[in-house]
Amino acid sequence: MIWNLIYGLHPMLAVGLILFVALAVGLVIRKLIGRTFSPSERHAHNELLGHAAGITGVINAVLLAFIVYAAWTGYDRARDVVSEEVSLLNDIWRDAEAASSAHDSLVIELQNYLMTVIDTEWPYMQHGMFSERQAAGGFGTGWRTLSRAYTLSLNLEAGNALQKTVAEELVKRFNSLFGARRQRIASSTQGALTSTVWGVVLAGGLVSIICCGLFGFESRRLHTVSVMLVALSFGLVFYLIISLQWPFRGQNQISAEPYCAAWNNLIRLESREAAERGIPWVAPSKPVHCLTR
Repeated sequence: MIWNLIYGLHPMLAVGLILFVALAVGLVIRKLIGRTFSPSERHAHNELLGHAAGITGVINAVLLAFIVYAAWTGYDRARDVVSEEVSLLNDIWRDAEAASSAHDSLVIELQNYLMTVIDTEWPYMQHGMFSERQAAGGFGTGWRTLSRAYTLSLNLEAGNALQKTVAEELVKRFNSLFGARRQRIASSTQGALTSTVWGVVLAGGLVSIICCGLFGFESRRLHTVSVMLVALSFGLVFYLIISLQWPFRGQNQISAEPYCAAWNNLIRLESREAAERGIPWVAPSKPVHCLTR
């Protein structure tokens, strides 16, 4: 699939490929127009073509602005969801310290959940999912791990008012965590734009290039350069939209760094608590994708 090719390339190669395709399309259109209409015929109608090109340019500019805004908003929303999920995880194991009856078991499940998200789900999201079966298989382990942690919070023994309050807060935070997780998965499996929107974007780009190609220039080289500049402009916008289409795909997309930071914070707190209690403690293996961070 074309998306796998683009997102699998280095960003410089990806933008180079897109710009190359845009230039090739522009040159083909320029060649076809040159063979269909003579320069004198096109030059005689430059004024009318200018009005048509102006209207087309405004329509496409407004359209592209809204599309880029929608893609950018989706990207920012996905980044906020990641921050929310990590924040909820931090809050849960902080509150779990007050629930000694399930603290150790709950922390272990949270460690397993972080390990799953970082080493299993994140690489999976970077490659993208295109079916519900794939999504269920790729995220099933995380759901089961989080459900076990949730069950532990439901079975807390509320021996005093503080533990009762903590138990209620844990349930609320887990419900919010489930919601944040669903949003993250949705952002990774569903692109910001539909195929219909992409069709309109590509059609609008072609129309703009054609309008530029219809102008009559006395210099053929200047005409070619003009068409190439328009094609390059649309190619850059297309690359921007593509890079924002799936927030978790590609080499420059949202990383798992917040989850690695949460892991390090959890291990640091557990180490300090073990030292305070005077009990032996061995740090668990660090997630593979966090070893280089």
